[in-house]
Amino acid sequence: MNFRTWIVAVIFLIWIALCCVWYTCVIKGFCSPKEFKENYSPPITFNKSSFECKKGKTFDSYVDSLKKLMGADIQLIITGFYSPSETNISAFLDLGLARAFSIKCLLAKDIDTSKIVSGSKVADIRTDTQPFVAHEISTEIFEPEKQVEILLSDTTKDIVTETEKLVTITFASNSSHRDVSQDVDIYLNNLAEQLKSNGKKAYITGHTDDLGETEMNYQLGRVRAWVIKSILLDKGVNLPQLITGSKGETEPIGDNKTEEGKHRNRRVEITF
Repeated sequence: MNFRTWIVAVIFLIWIALCCVWYTCVIKGFCSPKEFKENYSPPITFNKSSFECKKGKTFDSYVDSLKKLMGADIQLIITGFYSPSETNISAFLDLGLARAFSIKCLLAKDIDTSKIVSGSKVADIRTDTQPFVAHEISTEIFEPEKQVEILLSDTTKDIVTETEKLVTITFASNSSHRDVSQDVDIYLNNLAEQLKSNGKKAYITGHTDDLGETEMNYQLGRVRAWVIKSILLDKGVNLPQLITGSKGETEPIGDNKTEEGKHRNRRVEITF
């Protein structure tokens, strides 16, 4: 191979290398991983031992993409992750479930919550770097269960007239922890049996007192409604039967100037 051939071969190799660099860096944008990592903003993140969602710069576009995916036969599966090293400060069984419900609250304004299913899973999360992604969202085809006609027993018939009334469940201040009440526990057991038998819908609405900002109160009301919804789901009630919402601080039934009145306003109401 003569000198000229070597020069041509070297120029050809340099040209190929430049083409690869151009394609990789300019077209694909892979040459600045550090800059990409610094500029990338996950749509939803969490801090260690927290179930409060942190919205990133891409949150709105992320929600828009989810809305485009939704159809009449599509539902979202939200799985919250949690690490055993984290402390569960929520009212849920684990921090992952609390995170999944928190995301549901964020999506409730844009997506029908009856098409959202939540769950949780232990995951190997690097909690030393905050905030971090602690969830995954997937879609699946929703196939509503066929309604099976069940004859009401005499004991279930007695429950019907009692559960047709509006029922109030109260909560601790600025918390999703409901007040301990044996009467409420009995009522929720009876309500679950009734709903499983008759297939009707129950409307669960969360309320708050006037402490805190309006938007935070609205979200807290939704979380309280989801707490009661999760209890009924655990008792076997079908997801489409439970419709949740929030009125925040807008519909008080007590005087917010007194502790007793505030306590009455921190509630979840169930109607039919």
